[in-house]
Amino acid sequence: MFSKYVCDVPPTFRSIIHSCTVRYEWGTDDSRDYNTSWTPLVNTTDHPTDQWTYQSAFKLRSLPFAGKHGTYNGGGYVKLLGDTRNKSLSILADLQESKWLDQRTRAVFLEFTLYNPQVNLFSVAQLLFEFHPTGAIFPFYQIFTCKFYQYGNGLEIFVAVCEVMFILFILTSTYREFSKFRNTGSEEYFSDPWSYIEVAIACLGYSAIGLFFQRLVIVNFTIANFHEHGREEFVNFFPAAFWDYILGYTLAAMLVLTVLKFFKLLRFNVRMNMLSATLKKSWKPTLHFYLVLALLMMAYAFFGQCAFGHYIEKFKSLIDTLQTLFTLIMGGFEFAILGDSNRVIGIVFLITFAMIIQVTLINMFIAIIDESFRYVLKATKETSNELEMVDFMWTRLLVILGLHTGAGVTIPSSIDLKTLQQEAQGENGSNTNN
Repeated sequence: MFSKYVCDVPPTFRSIIHSCTVRYEWGTDDSRDYNTSWTPLVNTTDHPTDQWTYQSAFKLRSLPFAGKHGTYNGGGYVKLLGDTRNKSLSILADLQESKWLDQRTRAVFLEFTLYNPQVNLFSVAQLLFEFHPTGAIFPFYQIFTCKFYQYGNGLEIFVAVCEVMFILFILTSTYREFSKFRNTGSEEYFSDPWSYIEVAIACLGYSAIGLFFQRLVIVNFTIANFHEHGREEFVNFFPAAFWDYILGYTLAAMLVLTVLKFFKLLRFNVRMNMLSATLKKSWKPTLHFYLVLALLMMAYAFFGQCAFGHYIEKFKSLIDTLQTLFTLIMGGFEFAILGDSNRVIGIVFLITFAMIIQVTLINMFIAIIDESFRYVLKATKETSNELEMVDFMWTRLLVILGLHTGAGVTIPSSIDLKTLQQEAQGENGSNTNN
């Protein structure tokens, strides 16, 4: 990556500093072709593609890459290293002699892919060296380990059956929810919070199916391209690894929501359902608490970035500062760094943050949850279960077999706080009269 813009030197220093380059930003990279040592190219028609020729991300079949100090669009000037150590060292020596890296260089990517046939895993490695305008070089790396050959371990039939069952599950769940939506109407359907989870699971499921085929096409194309060209040119496996990880993240999110559906089983036991009732009771004061917490966190984040951003790397930006503050709440921050940067402001910042955020607000949050839990506990301690889970499942089985009509079977959906309070007050009144 090369920056094509230069900055203006202040008049006072122009006698000793003749030029300077700006910090890399999206869209400032140079996309022109050059001769050796970055000399201007006169004839562009017969110029071969080499390390002095700009190649776009589309031509390289690459994707944007986010480093520590910038986001790069995936294009640049490419040089393929040799397949042996001596050849690679010779190529690197030639690049150094021709000054392939100069003051306008902003990022150097070293990309390679490894394959281990014993475990059938691909490792796509990207090593990034970011050149800061101050002259510092910041290393950064990402390594993606993926299994591109899904059907080569003797379990092809089992994996294929599981994938077909997954598609059938999504289709069946969609049909069930669509029928429920059509029968009950939109207003009643979306009045149940669990309906949103069902819709989210369906959307994630169809997204996972689409990503699966997207990943399958890219993997097959990449491997076919590798077999065609071999070691003649670099074959980028990063897009295949990227979509494999996106598919994994989508399935992980879907799995989380699917596991959350087990909370619906809590409705079979009133006491187990106290968790959802407590959250429902405390959502308004909790929302106000989060608002106050967000305002205080932003205030400390702005102060921390302004006061320590020039000295501590973890305070260099607003996002990094917020992450540092949350780490500070959990106690995973090196507190001595603040004192070393400024013995007065750092210590005052740390003490006030600990007293206001960690002590006062956290205890207020615990008090809100405790008050709501005591309220729900008092309202439900005398309430018996309307239906046990085992009895319900047995009755449903009899209904499926045609041995029971299902009359009189109801499913408690959630704890009604008002009803429970009235029942508790009524029972307490009866006990007092007795």
